[in-house]
Amino acid sequence: MARSRFGPGESQVQLCALNRRAGQKDNSDLFRKAELRRRICGDVENASIFLAGSGFGQMFRHAWRDKARYTLALDTNKRKVEELRFQFPNVDARVANFSTFTDWPFRRRFQIADFDAFGNLYPGIAHFFEKAPWRTPFYVVASDGGPLAFKRMGHVQQQLRRNTSSIRFLGARDLDSYMDRLVWPWWKRIAVKHDLDIECRAWLANKEKTVAYYALKLETQS
Repeated sequence: MARSRFGPGESQVQLCALNRRAGQKDNSDLFRKAELRRRICGDVENASIFLAGSGFGQMFRHAWRDKARYTLALDTNKRKVEELRFQFPNVDARVANFSTFTDWPFRRRFQIADFDAFGNLYPGIAHFFEKAPWRTPFYVVASDGGPLAFKRMGHVQQQLRRNTSSIRFLGARDLDSYMDRLVWPWWKRIAVKHDLDIECRAWLANKEKTVAYYALKLETQS
């Protein structure tokens, strides 16, 4: 059986099967997402992990399983949650919306949060930082489909938009502008609000250049 370059247990056959279940046509974006998570969180072990939009568990399988001590996984799709529970009984998988979730496990403090959900992530991310238990160093990974919405409709999510000049600056296909003018400044505001420094950050684009996959490492201000 052919193996992927992302590590043992992640064969091309397994990835193809998972993507067929998720309705994806190929493995390229799953590869990119797994690669980014490994790049930013390579040294993390025995962590408490929060998954928002956990789906069938692709990211848990290919990025987090070997790093997890405890995992809370939320998704609004009951069928996906049931499959995740079946595949990974040790995951605390629940049917819930991460933007309004309140039943946080306060005996745990998360070190990794993975926001791999559809739609506007930013209210849910802000909610997590306000309400959830977490500790530094803290790692965040997200999949932001905002560039696709901008490309189609010229729409930028309200949480990212500070003034109209930043929107006029954006080109519909310019992911660098989207990240530099909208996403990273939003994260800077979150970091300042919670007395954090952004130690490192990285991002990749999907194959069609319409989704930004990005990650940050946050540390307490010195």
